[in-house]
Amino acid sequence: MMKLWRTVLGVCLLAIALLVLAIPSTAVFATDCVMPEACSSLAAKAAANFGASDPADYIKTWMFVNCDADGYFRGAMLNYNNCQATKAVEDKKLQDAADKKKEEEAKKNAEAKKAGKPYTTKMEFNKDVKPGDTITAKKNETIVIMFADGAQVVLNPNSSMTFLSDNLVSLKKGIFQFLLGKWKNQLKKKFEVKTSGAVLAIRGTTFLVNVKAVSTMVQLIEGTLDVSNIKGDKTIELNAGYSVVARKNGKISAPKAFDAEKLAKELGIDTSTLK
Repeated sequence: MMKLWRTVLGVCLLAIALLVLAIPSTAVFATDCVMPEACSSLAAKAAANFGASDPADYIKTWMFVNCDADGYFRGAMLNYNNCQATKAVEDKKLQDAADKKKEEEAKKNAEAKKAGKPYTTKMEFNKDVKPGDTITAKKNETIVIMFADGAQVVLNPNSSMTFLSDNLVSLKKGIFQFLLGKWKNQLKKKFEVKTSGAVLAIRGTTFLVNVKAVSTMVQLIEGTLDVSNIKGDKTIELNAGYSVVARKNGKISAPKAFDAEKLAKELGIDTSTLK
């Protein structure tokens, strides 16, 4: 009788193991490759026991054999390994597509530049641009500076700015777009912008700044923005859809309404992504 029960139990365990093995990796782990909980401690043990010189296949085999002696989680571990392999292939496809797009954009901009047509130069902060650098957009050139948190600063042609630090810039002349609204919950520091006529204190907004010799006009598309005059004795809290002009002599105008949606459309900004 005992022998019969052992046989039945063995068949049941084998059926469970085969069932787990038959489940596709996408059904078990969806888009994330999550190691079975019962195997997590073994993963840490494997990392401690095996050095960097040990073949990856050997470590995987060790994990597979030792992940639950009864075999119940072996199918899940196999799915995990398959998921990792599939994800690596998909990640490479995405990276290759991104690299191809980048090459095509570079080629297109090079041809436009050679022909004297408008072109775009993309830069990464702390890589192509660092604190202390002055960036100037040439005629027909638009410069897009990208930050690690996803924020962007756009310099229109014939515009110039200096990065005093990673969150403080000085605008010399020209028209600038600050696209920070989409990432307002990710920005860790308050971003400040200085001009000859104003100081702007922001944390996640989208706005346009037009810097001239004696005045600075700020148009706020999304969020809120503190605009102070150059003397620092007057500050206006600007709301979306309003503009203000700060002059070099310290005077600052009252907020004036404008069509933010229209301006955003003209600039090619999708305001639905900024909310």
